[in-house]
Amino acid sequence: MSIETLTGTILRKMSFIGKWQAKFYLELGTTWLSLKGRYTFENLSRQGNMSSESYRSNFFDFKTFNRHLFEFIGLEKVWVFDPSFLSKSGTKTYGIGYFWSGCAQKVNRGMEIAGLAVIDVKNHTVFHYYATQTKIEDCQNLLSYYAEIIVKDAVNMLLVSKYVTVDAYFSKKTFIDPICKEEFQVITRLRNDSLMFYPYLGPQRKGRGRKKTFSGKVDVKTLMNLNSKLASRESSGQLLKH
Repeated sequence: MSIETLTGTILRKMSFIGKWQAKFYLELGTTWLSLKGRYTFENLSRQGNMSSESYRSNFFDFKTFNRHLFEFIGLEKVWVFDPSFLSKSGTKTYGIGYFWSGCAQKVNRGMEIAGLAVIDVKNHTVFHYYATQTKIEDCQNLLSYYAEIIVKDAVNMLLVSKYVTVDAYFSKKTFIDPICKEEFQVITRLRNDSLMFYPYLGPQRKGRGRKKTFSGKVDVKTLMNLNSKLASRESSGQLLKH
């Protein structure tokens, strides 16, 4: 399917798009994919067929367009959420603060964008959905702020997939609980500093006071050694069968 045919099919599903906007986006889609250099309005006007003012004034909500695009990819889809650090100097730029930089492996001064995308599991491809700048003044708790980005768009996101994959940094109650309440299922791993406790299932003492909730801390290293021993025994058993 050509870019023009795919774009036209998606635009026909978007009832709020008029004839002029449909023509504009058919032109934009072709120019965008063949653009050389920086992706700016001025560069679009140099290599496209419209003025920079036309490109500036006719951009619309790409989130809706992208959701329809996801209908044309594989059936096995998973959401992925990951903030990205952008280095930026100066004092006047909006949103400058201190954020974690994965490349530098430390907190640096700059900006951050929180990005959402969809993974086509079968075809090993990622499709961008939405990105927003992290607003440092709204971040009383950064993980809660990230969770709110997903919760606000949960109705539309659940139409695509109920699975959200994130890295170990997000495996905290303040992020996991709000998302799971919206019927998402989170795919991640535990952080290295995670603490787990066994639930107490025995009889409770009578009288006043708080009831016993936990019966001891989980020793993760012991569990890992036990799992490796069990795995080696299973593999040895399979070898004996053959």
